[in-house]
Amino acid sequence: MKPFEWGDLLFFLELVRTGNPAAAGKKLRVDHTTVRRRITALEDGLRARLFTGKGNTQQLTAEGERLLAYAESMETLILRAVEEVSDRDLAISGTVRIGVPEGFGSHFLASRLAVFCEANPELDVKLMVLPRALNLSNREADIAIDFGIPNQQRKIARKLIDYRVSVYAAPAYLENAPPLNTLDDIREHRLVGYIDELNPDSKNALEAAFAQCPRIGFGSTSIEAQKEAICCGYGIGILPDFLVTERDGLIRLPPEEMSAMKEFWMVMQSEMINLARVRVVIDFIVEAVRKERALFLGIAQD
Repeated sequence: MKPFEWGDLLFFLELVRTGNPAAAGKKLRVDHTTVRRRITALEDGLRARLFTGKGNTQQLTAEGERLLAYAESMETLILRAVEEVSDRDLAISGTVRIGVPEGFGSHFLASRLAVFCEANPELDVKLMVLPRALNLSNREADIAIDFGIPNQQRKIARKLIDYRVSVYAAPAYLENAPPLNTLDDIREHRLVGYIDELNPDSKNALEAAFAQCPRIGFGSTSIEAQKEAICCGYGIGILPDFLVTERDGLIRLPPEEMSAMKEFWMVMQSEMINLARVRVVIDFIVEAVRKERALFLGIAQD
């Protein structure tokens, strides 16, 4: 029996990342039958079953999981070889995908990335703003920003920044609202918060108090939507301090228990971290956040 062709690994990786032959074929610009044929050839060459599943849903077997680590490493080596052998002027080029939470991505990072991209025209930066953490194992992103310590295997994680969240309200709401001196008083107020069952983020004591309160009248997966509801005077809600500006006209409620600290973590694929284009984006994000540390901590700046 002849050994498999190296090119079959490309079909293997794409099927892992998309989950079904039709989607993999679309990404590779071939018919789904070609994907199935190349996977069969790979399995025959290795004398191992790599996928299991019914219909179009494909899941890795134990043998497939073992092959995945090698296939990703080989893919990365090829990418690094291209960078090192190509013209040095083109080294900082190519696509880098960044997965970020909504508030951090749209309010803080997007405008700064635009300036960075203007200075690096050979880079193609994809900023994916989603309400969930991205799966780096499926190559949804090269770099991801997540809440808290991530749980992703074969990845490198580093703490990016501490940031403060606080309870905010519009002056118009507070004019006729009940007193709000302790955390227990929130039960007497209209609350703005997340749709809890769709929010996997671990909660601190402040967020837990909101989540356990039966009177969250406005819930959303979007932090920007929550901010809008608070600004229009619907009720009180928890917002990251870096998301609120003077133009919003919101009041940060003063009791200390109405604020809490959280963390942003940066997660990177270990196989991709040394690629020049990925490294330069990582360094840019780290430096941009470092310069604005006071903003994330909610410290007033002169």
